[in-house]
Amino acid sequence: MRFVAWRGLSDEYRAAVEGHTPWRPGEEGALPIAIGDIETSGEAEELKATIRGEGIGSLAFVPLISAGGVIGKFMVYRPTPYAFGDDEVRLALTIARQLGFALERYRAQEGARRNAEQFGAVFDNIPVMIKLFEPQTGRLRLNWEFTRALGWTGSEAASVDLMTELLPDPEVRARVRDNMDRCEPGWFDVAMVARDGRRLETSWANIRLSDGSQVGIGIDITERKQALERQQLLLHEMDHRVRNLFSLTSSMVRLSAREPGDRAGLARDLEERLAALAAAHALTMRKDGEGASAAKLHQLIRAILAPYHRGDQAQLEIVGQDVALRGEAGTSFAILIYELATNAAKYGALSKAGGKIRIATRRRPHVLELDWEETGGPPVAATSSAGFGSRLSRAAVAQLGGDLQQIWRPEGLQIRISVSLDRCLPGDRLGDTGIAAAS
Repeated sequence: MRFVAWRGLSDEYRAAVEGHTPWRPGEEGALPIAIGDIETSGEAEELKATIRGEGIGSLAFVPLISAGGVIGKFMVYRPTPYAFGDDEVRLALTIARQLGFALERYRAQEGARRNAEQFGAVFDNIPVMIKLFEPQTGRLRLNWEFTRALGWTGSEAASVDLMTELLPDPEVRARVRDNMDRCEPGWFDVAMVARDGRRLETSWANIRLSDGSQVGIGIDITERKQALERQQLLLHEMDHRVRNLFSLTSSMVRLSAREPGDRAGLARDLEERLAALAAAHALTMRKDGEGASAAKLHQLIRAILAPYHRGDQAQLEIVGQDVALRGEAGTSFAILIYELATNAAKYGALSKAGGKIRIATRRRPHVLELDWEETGGPPVAATSSAGFGSRLSRAAVAQLGGDLQQIWRPEGLQIRISVSLDRCLPGDRLGDTGIAAAS
């Protein structure tokens, strides 16, 4: 124990006897101890000399009791030997009890103050919404995070029906009130309308305190729900794409098997077609892994035709309006451009040096047009039979709700394609590619 208050004692004396006490902290049953003459006491000579040097001839130790145990002491000093009487001891005990009560009250008040300070710090700074309602007084407290997320301060909420403002739907409001009344453990998810009209997905836990006060703890789970929705959309989209690609691949394999030619050549052609599909798929996948993005038509054309370049960029010219493509349209255009390029590499402008291809795109009301013009290649002539590549090209165009026209010119083949703009632009999914059905 150490000195917390004193009168008439020197610094040297207090330093010398600091911690000297006849009782342990918390000791029960402690009684006052009176020493009528320090000289005849059983204290150590060194301690007696210190007390004598302070001019003390007699002294008494009186314990301070709280909750039945010693929490401190106070001392009475006299300059000469003195016999402390019973009345004086009883008076000292009365004073000690009053001091003990006062200390208990102070500790309780100090503890309450610290608790309130700690609660206030948490209440105002924790990044979750907290509402505290005291039924006895009708007082509603809202913390800063509640105000930030939902827009209402405690004073503003007192002038409105906050439940109706946050939960306009009566059925939802009734479910929330029931959950608050039951105050069961766990979390309750509910969509709330913020003061500025925003819709927030929230989750709440309700707690009832011993005095009847209700505490609501809420978190904003809007981003979490949106992330889950994006994940579900991505899974649905990937399932949709995989089904389409399997269907398309099966059709290509089946139709390739009907074509004359050696197996190695057929395998090579099929592999190149699948590579074109892979290129289209890569262009429409977002780099952040959150789903599909809209590839641009010109970008897709360059990617598909890249293997046919001979290092001369003038060999290919792409002009006109560019458009963003939905995933299915990207797949169909990849097949179409690949087949046109393969035909040009075998028989047309890409089969000899100096050949050129000009691709022009136009966006008209409800229609997307693409013109493919070849020049500088060998002479071409119309054919009466349609090969596998030609059938696949027409099937791809048909899937986009359009048609394909071939114009056989002496200077090179020209192909005019028009498709439904609605089937090309990003938006609601229209279903499977269905190219196999057109074969």
